[in-house]
Amino acid sequence: WSAIVGDAALHVSPYFEVKGEYINTWWQTSNMGTLAPRGWWIQPSFKLAALNQNLNLPLINNLELVSRFDWVDDGLGTRTQRETVGYVYYLTNTLWFEGDYEWLHTRGHVHAGPSNKWVFQLSYGF
Repeated sequence: WSAIVGDAALHVSPYFEVKGEYINTWWQTSNMGTLAPRGWWIQPSFKLAALNQNLNLPLINNLELVSRFDWVDDGLGTRTQRETVGYVYYLTNTLWFEGDYEWLHTRGHVHAGPSNKWVFQLSYGF
């Protein structure tokens, strides 16, 4: 099993950043030949605190808008592309409430469930 991986983050300002990652893997199997799944994603985000620097409004200052595009080829004939728009609300530095809407487009052998969906989660980092 082998892989090439790269990731990057560009912090344009304290309020705007772009992150991304690429992975290309491959391995030899005894019954299917060489499998080579690969994928990448890019995610820009903007903190609304940039619009509200002189006011103390936590609803605005603690909100970040996020968009993401990702693409995956599973190496077995299925390709998936997903566009996402959403938000991160910072309850504290380590506790976040996140929500987004995803548009999922799958081509190939496997369909991974509903093509569009809402996703909400509570995240704790340490």
